[in-house]
Amino acid sequence: MTEFWKRLWFGALFVLIMVTGVMWSEISTLILFSFIVFLASMEMQALSGQRRSIPAACLQGMLFLVLSHGVFFRIPAWIQVIFALTAWIYPFIESKDSRAITSSLLNTCLISLPFVLLTFIPSAEDVRFTLLAFFILIWANDTFAYLAGKQFGQRKLWERISPKKTWEGFLGGIIFAMLFSMLLSGYCAWSRWDGVFIALIISISGTVGDLLESSMKRKAGVKDSGNIIPGHGGILDRFDAVMLSAPAVFLYLWCNDLIDLTSSP
Repeated sequence: MTEFWKRLWFGALFVLIMVTGVMWSEISTLILFSFIVFLASMEMQALSGQRRSIPAACLQGMLFLVLSHGVFFRIPAWIQVIFALTAWIYPFIESKDSRAITSSLLNTCLISLPFVLLTFIPSAEDVRFTLLAFFILIWANDTFAYLAGKQFGQRKLWERISPKKTWEGFLGGIIFAMLFSMLLSGYCAWSRWDGVFIALIISISGTVGDLLESSMKRKAGVKDSGNIIPGHGGILDRFDAVMLSAPAVFLYLWCNDLIDLTSSP
């Protein structure tokens, strides 16, 4: 199988899994996100120079579940804090390396917490589609930034960190993400203008998240964060845009009363 067909088939399978997991039910979304957090945590450990630890990654997945349900099920804050501290400190106890705590904090701040915030995006109005729209805008931005950069790219965005990214590609991704947002807004809990702002937020913060992960990979001396998705790299390579765009979009929706923290995740 050529590299092109490998990327195409496994990319289609990835999208199918994401669409099914997000749209099927709240439970399927939680299972999907927990698995993503677990795998991404394993890769983050490696990028941070730590030995991969299944128990530590499991703790991050469980922390995601505790925090995402904390508000709705009224889990006391002190229990959530204790669970978070356990997830942060356990890797140090296991490895006796103080850097493990830094790795755990990165896992929580860049992986677990962003996915926690995503679970509050679906609303009673549209059930699941608004959450799926978030990912569609990320995919639209990534795809058209790549195509625009390949066709018109001349000015490097940040050559030292990501040599292939260009300003032309960056702008192309923003424009098409905005166009997609206008098409999707009729099926979401946000208005057309909210969708345009959200697309802009996703494009900018998602690109910064991509560059952040690229800098971590460069420091670790690897091309991809993993190889779990043939032709596409690792889980972090697929979800690096979520690290910063999820908190940014959540904040925008919350500030504009488009999100309800008391609703079921």
